Amino acid sequence: MERSDSNDGLFNENDFDFVIPPTPDTVPSQHNRCHQDASLPSWNDDDAFQSNILFNPNNELVGINHDIIDTLAEGIIMWMGLCPQPSIASYWKKSEIYTSKIPKYMARKRFEIILRSFHCCNNDHCPPGDHLFKISGLLDLLLSKYKMARTPKESMCIDESIVPYVGRLSFRQYIQNKRHRYRIKIFKLCIDNFYTVGFRIYAGKDAVVGQRLSTRIITEMAEDYLDIGRTMYTDNWYSSYDLATELLKRSTLLVGTLRANRKNNPTEVIKKQLKRGKVIAK
Repeated sequence: MERSDSNDGLFNENDFDFVIPPTPDTVPSQHNRCHQDASLPSWNDDDAFQSNILFNPNNELVGINHDIIDTLAEGIIMWMGLCPQPSIASYWKKSEIYTSKIPKYMARKRFEIILRSFHCCNNDHCPPGDHLFKISGLLDLLLSKYKMARTPKESMCIDESIVPYVGRLSFRQYIQNKRHRYRIKIFKLCIDNFYTVGFRIYAGKDAVVGQRLSTRIITEMAEDYLDIGRTMYTDNWYSSYDLATELLKRSTLLVGTLRANRKNNPTEVIKKQLKRGKVIAK
């Protein structure tokens, strides 16, 4: 299926409300002399200019535009996720072991500088206690694009995905008996062919009184896909009598394993001794 030119990429200029620093192609004509005037900054890859970009005390020209953002986000960062290397610098190594086409599109020092300077929000508007405020706009944009690309069929599944992380982060988790002890938990809503149509980063306790966290996560993440007769598949951390009741009210079935000690479980079902191939319903 062919796409229109106005939606060729994952992002476009109307998706972001932050201001891209001016470049020689976008600033007024009196600033276009930066290539001839040595007193004005111009882009190069030496270490002497790197500190000016990183700290940028005088709001100098950084040398990026929307095309550079598309190259950075759609191409380089996503490709790194698909083809992991030991370090960022490995993608620019000349050894055959680390073969990559990324150096054709951007120099390593320029990539690292833009990546460090990339910002998606205004810190002055951050509400207290919102750990995801700085990336919430980007997350919402990604979710909207994911939902536009695919429409779920009858079956959906929700589960957790773990991202190992050893840096400083207030909502990272520590699980002693796991291979990756420090991690970030992400709830994912998936459909056929393992496609993700929704995700939510767990940033701390946000349960509501009278409602289990797992029930709230499913009802909020699947809100756009309820009331149509779909089926939700879950594991025993999510499955409960209350969740099944809530989904039935929204014309959605629930299939999953069930913990015997879950609240409101029917006694007849829990105590029944079943043989292989037999079922019981209540």
